[in-house]
Amino acid sequence: DPKLAGEDFCKIARKNFEKRGFASPLPKKFTAFEKKAFEQYAQAQQQARACLKKGQKKQAIKILNLQAAKLWKEAAKVLEIPEK
Repeated sequence: DPKLAGEDFCKIARKNFEKRGFASPLPKKFTAFEKKAFEQYAQAQQQARACLKKGQKKQAIKILNLQAAKLWKEAAKVLEIPEK
């Protein structure tokens, strides 16, 4: 998601750090999302491996790309990065 790779993410992250302080822990909503994201991506990886074992490389790539895109979109919401 370009919003997370670009300037908007950096500006929002900086603003949040300035508000909370650089030594403050990550917000619970973010760490909860992060845990869920790793679990969901691991499941997608298992599905992709199964496809690769069947010789379905394109399907494996599609599974991983779709899951990654979904998680990036959810991350933007959790991090409160506005839609453009």
